[in-house]
This record gives sequence, C-alpha cells and structure tokens, in this order.
Amino acid sequence: MSRKGQVTLFVILGIIILLVVGIFVYINNRVVEGEPPVDPSISSSYDARLDAVALSIERCLGFLARDFLEDAGVTGGFYGLDSRLYRYDLYPEYTNNAVELFPGSGLVVPYWFSINSPPDCVDCAYQVNHPVLEGDFPGAISYDLERYVEDNIVGCVDDFSAYDDVYDITYGVPSARVNFYEDATSIGLLWDLEARVHGSDLTLSAASFVEDMDLRMKKMYDLALDVLYQVVISRNALDEFTRSVSDVMGMGQDPSVPPRAGGVSYERGAPHIWRVSEAKESIREAVSDNIMYVQVLGSREHFIMLDDDDLFRQNFYSGFLHSLFTDSDYLGDTSIRFSYWPDWPFYLDVNPSMGDIVMPSTYAVRVPLLSFSITNYDFSYDIAHPVLITLEDASAFGGDGYVFQFAVESNIRSSNLYSAEPLDIDVPEQDEFVSGFTDPLQRTIPVEIEVVELGSYERLNNISVSYTCIDQTIIVGRTEARNQRVYLESYMPPCIDGYFEIMSDEYYSDETVESVVSGEDNSFVIEAFKETEIDFDVRKRHVARSTGEEVEGIQEYEWHFNPAFLSVLPDEEIFILFTRVADGQPTDFVRAVELERGVSSGTVSLIPGEYDLMIISMLHLDEELVLEDEVLCVNDECHTIEGAVFNDTIMAGYLLLDDSTSGRANITRYDLSQDRMTMYYTGFRLGEVEITRHLEVFGALVEASEDQRTLLLPLFE
Repeated sequence: MSRKGQVTLFVILGIIILLVVGIFVYINNRVVEGEPPVDPSISSSYDARLDAVALSIERCLGFLARDFLEDAGVTGGFYGLDSRLYRYDLYPEYTNNAVELFPGSGLVVPYWFSINSPPDCVDCAYQVNHPVLEGDFPGAISYDLERYVEDNIVGCVDDFSAYDDVYDITYGVPSARVNFYEDATSIGLLWDLEARVHGSDLTLSAASFVEDMDLRMKKMYDLALDVLYQVVISRNALDEFTRSVSDVMGMGQDPSVPPRAGGVSYERGAPHIWRVSEAKESIREAVSDNIMYVQVLGSREHFIMLDDDDLFRQNFYSGFLHSLFTDSDYLGDTSIRFSYWPDWPFYLDVNPSMGDIVMPSTYAVRVPLLSFSITNYDFSYDIAHPVLITLEDASAFGGDGYVFQFAVESNIRSSNLYSAEPLDIDVPEQDEFVSGFTDPLQRTIPVEIEVVELGSYERLNNISVSYTCIDQTIIVGRTEARNQRVYLESYMPPCIDGYFEIMSDEYYSDETVESVVSGEDNSFVIEAFKETEIDFDVRKRHVARSTGEEVEGIQEYEWHFNPAFLSVLPDEEIFILFTRVADGQPTDFVRAVELERGVSSGTVSLIPGEYDLMIISMLHLDEELVLEDEVLCVNDECHTIEGAVFNDTIMAGYLLLDDSTSGRANITRYDLSQDRMTMYYTGFRLGEVEITRHLEVFGALVEASEDQRTLLLPLFE
C-alpha cells in the first residue's frame, strides 16, 4: 500500500474513532427521559445502554411493593406479624386482641379498636391500635415497605445473573423511598451500580430507579381511618348493631334467647328457664347472618333494604346504614364490607344466671283463694366479638383490585354501649392523624434503655421496646450489644407518665411507668420475666346438699361446703384460665389450659405475679339427666314447678378467684421454683340434683369461691 493510501486510512479511522467517542460521551452523560417522575426527590438515572437492567430493577420494585402491600393489606397494615404475640382463640373470648381469619391458619388480623377490660369494668380501658401510613420508624407502613424492598431487591433481580455474559456488575447499598400520593403510589430506589462490559474497558453506571403503581394507597388508608373513627368509634355502630340483633332475638324471634326487657309477669305456673349456651349460638348465628346489612352509604355496591309489606323489618335494617364524611369520589369506587363468621370467637354472658342456667327472679304471692308468682323477665347481656372491615378498590393494579382490611371488637356490657367518647369529626387531613406523639419529628429527646432479667439481672439482647403515651404507642427500638454493653439508644417524644413494655417471644414485662422529659436523665431500666413451666394437679372439693326444715309444708334444701374431695369423673372436662393482673388491670399475659376428659393434671407456663384464676369443669352426660316435676302445695293450693332435661353437658365444678370475689391468687418466683402446684375447685355429686330447685347448687359453687378462699387457693410444694 502506498504511503498516501496509509495516511488516508489513518485519517478515516481517526474520524470514526472521534465519532464513536463523541457518541459514547453523549450517551454516557444522558439521563433517561420520559414521563416526569411522580416522586420529585428521586428520578430514574442510568446509562441508556442499561435499559434492560433498569427495566429488571423497576419491575422488581413494583413486584416487591405490590407483594408487601397486598400481604399487609390482609393483616390490617401490619406486615410480618408473629401470631404468637396476639390472642385470638382464648376463653373467655373478650380477652382476645385479634382475630384468626381461618381456624388453624395462623393468619391473624389485630384489632384496630377494642376494650381491654373485663365485662364488669367501670372505667373501661379502650385500645386504639392502627399502623401509621408514613413515618421513619418500625411499624409505619412506609418504613417497613422501604426496608422490605431494600432487603429483597438483590434476590429479586437474582443478583443480575441474567447479565453475566455481558457485564460484571457491582453495586452499593440500596436505599428505598416510598411516596403515597392521592392517585398513585411511587417506589424509588437510590442504588449505585457499575456495569463493566466484558472484553473492554467500558463501564456503564446507574444511580436511581423509580416505579409508579396505580394504587391509591393513601386514599385507601384515609378511608379506613374514616370508617374507624366516624362509624365504629364515634357512632358505636357495631355495638348498636349487636345490641339490636340480640334485642330482636329476645323479643320472640327465638325462644332460646332471654328477653332484655321482658317486663313483669304474673303467673300461676313455673317460670321459663333458658340456657346461656343455647342463647349464645342463636345470637352468634343471627349476628353472622345480618352483619352484611351494616353498610356505608355511597360506597360501591351498597344497597338499601326496602320492604313495604314489613315496615318493622325495613326500619330495622335501615338503622344499619351509615353516612361518611369523606372523599365521595373515592368512596364511590370502593366497596366496604362488614363481616363476622360463626367459627370466630363469640363471648356471651347473661345476667343474672347460674352457670349455664338462666332463670328470672320470682316472688310468690299468697292471698286468700289465690296464689300466684310475680316474675321479672329482665336480663342484661355482655357480648364481645370481632368484626372484619374490608375495603376493596377494584380498579387498582390494572383491574386486579386491592383489598385492605382491619378488625375491631364489638362490645356491649350489661346491655350498654361501651365505646370511646364521641369524637368531633372534622375530616382531618392525613397529617393530623400522624402528628403529635407518633410523629417522627417529635422524637427529639435522647434516651437509653436497658432490659434486665428479673432475678439474674442479666442485660437482655435483641428485645424490642414500645412506649405508650395516653392511647398512642410507638416502637422505641431494639436492645443490642454495643461498646461492651447491651442497651437501646434512641430518640423519643416528650411524655408525662407514659409506660414502657417489651415485645418478645420469650420474655414479658409489666407496664413500666416513666416520663420522658427534655433536660432530664432519660435512662430507664425495664425488668423482664421469663416463663416457668410447672406441673399441676386439680382437685375437687364437695359442695353437698342437705335437707332443711319444712316451711308451710314445703321442703327446703341447703348446700354447704364439705372439705372432703370428690373424684374427677371419666367424662368430666376441666378448663383453667390464668389472667395476670398488674396495677389492678388485666394484662396481655393469659394462659388457658384445657384438660382431656377424666384428666386432672397437666403443665402450665407462668411468670410471677397476681392472677385472676378461673376453673370450670363440664360433665359430658352419657345419658339424659332428667329433673322431675315438683308439686308444691300451700293451704290446699298446689303448683307445679316444671322439670328440665339435660342431654349434652352440665357444669360440674367451678372456681373464681378475682377482685370481685375473695381476691386474686398471688404466685411468686419461689412458688414457681417448686415441683408441683395443686389447684382446687368446688363440685357436687350428680345424684344430688333431682329436681329443678336443686339447680341452686350452681350458685353455691360460686359462693364458695368467696367463703372458702383459704381452702381453695393454689398450693405449691
């Protein structure tokens, strides 16, 4: 080749190289353009030649965010729930603080609102517990979603293994940012990536990625709060529904349900007798069948019951329609359903009653030539049951739809509505709900917390700590080993007389009342208890029947406590409930033991403290127990007290040690170090119950809890 030709070739190659370099510089410095990002704080920024990689990342952002939000939507906005931390299948049912959607599934929805008090409470303790939508702390939906994306993004893209033949990709630590907007949800990711092209020195870079989803999560959450505060709390709507259903059942709709206001009756025959167990099943079924009629006006698919032929029925169901002051456009796009399933817990007690037997108060009146009874048929109900509230936006996720649901507890005590004071609802903006104590901007006071094991005083690691101020709870953080110490260091909002609690599978604590005050020494120590398993025996003391005097020809009977023991019968089933009490109030530490028929020993795990102790034994009858009619004659006037037939079960024993009887049982650390615990309850011989009047034995069993306290306290040895 001539020198002139070589020069020409070099010039051409040089021009080509300059063009390639120029194009590379232009492309390498170009930010991917398109629709303006929803999140102004993060925009997609990556080399255009990494389109495929970026597409994989952004698809994963959408997949992970949707996966998280769909799972959290099923469980009331709480993600990754440990069902062991919640009560959802305990007896009595009012002690629960969550509902299990399907028996045995472990899929638990915590109550957003409940009454954390026994049925006879006066100053009932209300609990409002719902997650915050946006906040920079564990438990806030945005915070947990961001951590979920950060923890799973590498696995989602399979560590970029699909690009191993093209690039060597290295990356830094991902940092996710989520924003909930009126009409969309945006998930952004700050993630420094470098992709070195195989066989060259070319390195491509990326810094951030954004994925927008057609999910109106903020509006969904706001609407859920509107339903909670305006319908459930302010109007007592679900409590009123439960009371209305039970009232209608007792007004003659179902003969197994005693009337709440049956009035006074003048009768010559024996009074009617009901059973709590039968009333419970009837009301439970009626609540399940009718709760679908609780509706929010203007929501999608709501309907109005019209029945011109039955105005009572129409008015009854019209009382379950509720208006909502909220975003009417979004309300019209969202269906709202209230549900209760018959296999969920349902607590019912009828007062007055004697165990499972419900009898009215009756007074005999005797005048010349006439004898009759005055019977008062007024009863009151204690009822508690969960209600699941489901919101569904069918347009979300391209028409696939999105479901957000939460649970609340419906409560009536002594047939009264026990909900929080009516709220002045002004349709607050979202930031008003999260402002104040739970607002992360209020965390300005440095605190240091140690959690120590009672007895050993060992500092405990990896223990989560919460703090409650009035009715709002925050997660403070988790203890960890730092600087040769085990402690929690964090920032908290100011509060006077709030209380700390720990959250652990293994340890428990009482409410530790402390104030967090600026300028003070905010160092705190929380004592933790560990459960101790102890073996126990249950023994039955005899409440015996004796024959008293005859009054006007009528034989009287008495029941007296006999210290002798009775054997546990082969078909007798014993249920034991321990409820730990602190500062005079029941705590979340509840242990229930159900023994198999004929068994009178077992094991239970307890921590030191004061306990309400309840023991109930039920005898499964192998043949009917028939109580014969009894004829009572006074002055030649005779009346018949009708008998009764028990063909399933009958209460055979009882014990109640609590503040309403003779006092609670105090169980110490020394007690739990013993080999065995013996518990006692009162019972009777089945053969001593022959007529209806002998059912007074149920009242005698209850009275023994108070009169014979010293002989019925647990014994440790």
